[in-house]
Amino acid sequence: MGKVKTRVIGTQQYVNVNTGELREMQVIESTEDNKDFNFHKLFMRDFIRAIDIVSNKKTKICYWIIDNINKDNQLLYSYRQISEITGISYSVVAETVKALLDADFLRKHGKVLIVNPDIIFKGSAIRRANILHTYSQAERGDEQADLQVRISNLQNTIAGLNKQLEGLLVKASSDHMSNNNQINGQLSLDDIKTA
Repeated sequence: MGKVKTRVIGTQQYVNVNTGELREMQVIESTEDNKDFNFHKLFMRDFIRAIDIVSNKKTKICYWIIDNINKDNQLLYSYRQISEITGISYSVVAETVKALLDADFLRKHGKVLIVNPDIIFKGSAIRRANILHTYSQAERGDEQADLQVRISNLQNTIAGLNKQLEGLLVKASSDHMSNNNQINGQLSLDDIKTA
């Protein structure tokens, strides 16, 4: 429940029905400051039990994660511990966590996993803002892999362009030599680059 804000609208005269006395009184307006609205209340344990009946192992891991995060939206369990507690194989746990990292449901903050507070959070708006800041600073699951792939792709592209450049320089050199019949009969790649 949000804070109740009051403000004075003005004054009005009221009659006390017991004494008949006429009194001038301030009229106030009360409003509830409700920043977190349009939410559905979800009772996680009951919801998880109900969905657990029809879900697969990866879904069960997702619900287990939601049910076991701390007040800071952190999951303080290793893959092995999750596997042992849930009875689901280590490889399925690792595959599921990677998928959740790639989907930005989770991020790594050191060795700790943090659940995206835009998806699920329990607590006040101020605490959520603090968790959002921590989450925004955390490493996305696919960022490092994407960065490595991008670097590799750029290196391959540069290598390919360097080969094309060398081929063009050699062709330009041979064309230039046949057209000019230079004294030495040779033209260096450096001469062509500066031309």
